[in-house]
Amino acid sequence: MNKFFDFDDDIDINFDEQLDILKVTKTEKKKKSKEQNKNVKNLFSHLDAIYRKPYDPEYFDKLDESSKKTFSTFMINRFLSMHTSWIEIVNYAQSLIPYMSNKEVYKFYATIFDDKNEVRFLSYVKNKRENKFDKELVDIVSIYYEVSKKEAIEYLEVLFVINGGKETLKEICASYGYEEKEIKKMIK
Repeated sequence: MNKFFDFDDDIDINFDEQLDILKVTKTEKKKKSKEQNKNVKNLFSHLDAIYRKPYDPEYFDKLDESSKKTFSTFMINRFLSMHTSWIEIVNYAQSLIPYMSNKEVYKFYATIFDDKNEVRFLSYVKNKRENKFDKELVDIVSIYYEVSKKEAIEYLEVLFVINGGKETLKEICASYGYEEKEIKKMIK
């Protein structure tokens, strides 16, 4: 007798059948979740509802709970502000939104963007993450001013545009023992 498992001799366990049952239940669960996800509205569905004419005042009430969770006021504002003529409206709305429910936000935007406002493709403007500054220079400024690397980049942006800023950077680098050739390479 196995001291870890106590099986009765009369029970016959067929593991292949159990595996088949598990596979079937997994595929059924996947099918159900796909069917449920088809009905869930996403950010772009909400944006379409805002642009759609005529305005549907019952749109938000028709949504299920999972679709209501996908309504992100922040992302709605972000996409709407990509249209340059709507920036001021979105900026104004952001001062009111903390006091509004998601349903009210939807109604607010849907009624503002009426037939007069031409709905275009809103291209998403991504942040261009370029390393404008030499990594070693960022490290030096970070250590010298005792700030984070992010703040050091902000310091560098200021130092590169003010009079005497580059000279200050050269002095800082020289104080850390860098030669003039290395300094010129870092400060292009």
